[in-house]
Amino acid sequence: MASSPTIQAKVAYMKPDDELFRREKPYVSLVPFVSHGGKFTNTTIDEHMMKIENIRGRETDFSLDKNGFTYVSYNSKEKPTHDILSPSHPYMQEMANFLKAFLGANEVTVYDGSTRKVGDPKFLQASLYAHVDHTVANCRWRVKQLMQACGKKMPKHWAITNIWAPIKGPIMGSPLAVCDYQSLDRNDLVAVDSVFPHKVMEVYYVKHNPIHQWYYLQDQNVNEVLIMKTCDSNGEKSSCCAHSAVMPDPGANVVRESIEARFIVEY
Repeated sequence: MASSPTIQAKVAYMKPDDELFRREKPYVSLVPFVSHGGKFTNTTIDEHMMKIENIRGRETDFSLDKNGFTYVSYNSKEKPTHDILSPSHPYMQEMANFLKAFLGANEVTVYDGSTRKVGDPKFLQASLYAHVDHTVANCRWRVKQLMQACGKKMPKHWAITNIWAPIKGPIMGSPLAVCDYQSLDRNDLVAVDSVFPHKVMEVYYVKHNPIHQWYYLQDQNVNEVLIMKTCDSNGEKSSCCAHSAVMPDPGANVVRESIEARFIVEY
């Protein structure tokens, strides 16, 4: 990757189609088709070349509550591996405890995790489109499900927070870029149904806006943890972080391995 503090890379946004989406809701289907010709989505990619600024050396300038993301140096005792499939994995539990202390939360519960290995078809690949993992409604549903299962009332202040980190570092290709919440208009977010065989979830895709400010951490290493908001019930703070993997050098043949875990935070 170039050592320049700023790179230019394509960001895959969602193309607006007001006429179509007046008739049907945007969707992406992860259900295997039994016949040929099925459409897995009714959305269209809208690529834009964007400036993506390297924040190496300025990590402390960005905060979770202001920008929607932050980078924290943390050497975990339990090391992330590609067999992390269960919330009970020791790494997941260690990161939940780390987040609880870092955020000053009353409780932090891990509910989901995934690993990616670019170039290996046995693993999830990098998400090369601008998105937020869940809509506000979907986040509220997840928190409500957890509270009901635990026999607790909905907390007055809750959040859903993600961590993202390399499994092997440094990241030399397909870095994860994050969009500063202060540059994001809520009208840029479009609720999209994510259809699974057993359920329908809802995510946000992002429409292009020239004022978006994108950042990445050049050569991010395994001890450099990216923390991102997906939702925050406190309306006075940033509420989400749109993000996307980017490929500043599409011809580079570099394997990128990463871990992402998602947590429900109770304050």
